Amino acid sequence: MNPIIDALRKNWARYVLEAMVITFSIIGAFMLDNWKEEKQHRKEEQVILLGLKDEFLENLHDVDRNIKLNEGVINATYELINLIRIENWFEDQDRIDSLIASIYMFGTFDAHTGVTDELISGGKLSLIKDEKLKKHLTGWSGMLKDSQEDYEIRIQLYSFILIPEFLNHFTLANGDMYLDFSNWSDNYKVGSREKSPLKQNVSDLNLLRFENILWVHKMNNDFVTLNEQNLKEYIETTIELIESNIN
Repeated sequence: MNPIIDALRKNWARYVLEAMVITFSIIGAFMLDNWKEEKQHRKEEQVILLGLKDEFLENLHDVDRNIKLNEGVINATYELINLIRIENWFEDQDRIDSLIASIYMFGTFDAHTGVTDELISGGKLSLIKDEKLKKHLTGWSGMLKDSQEDYEIRIQLYSFILIPEFLNHFTLANGDMYLDFSNWSDNYKVGSREKSPLKQNVSDLNLLRFENILWVHKMNNDFVTLNEQNLKEYIETTIELIESNIN
């Protein structure tokens, strides 16, 4: 009889046991490696989530600020429309100067996207286990892109149609008496300046045209504000999803 076969027959139990030990050792090593890798992934995920939370909290603060600024522009524009409908409306130059300054102070939301962009471009999105959160993060750039068109429409009308009306008929330099930059900076203040000795020139101002331009500017800010309110809701939902996944 073949001595190898004879040895296997006599010691089969020991050989099976040794084979099982080797097999389970290999499986165990793989399981341990997978466990360590998963544990490391979860640590990385927590770091990413904390970074995302800070980023979206900044975005929430900024979009809130812009909504308030744009609502102020809408209110000031309405007030100026109502004012120019009154006889001898041009006599209240101080009020006109303050309203024009307020109309200028609209906001444009410039989102913080560094952490989100790095997460997606770096191929680390798979570290996020929550599928709903991943969907929100990948949809964020699309939300921002959709809002950009209304910003561009607003600045085009303001810069090339409304500003020339202001330049031709009103004392814009008096706006320094009313401008407030506290929404952008805690430290920057407009210097104290004397009121302009020049007077507004509204004798040839086409009031119908001017009212229409103001109204379109108001509408543009309406659309911007609607977009930013949608962005705010999206940000708030994203923050809730992030927080629900932070240990």
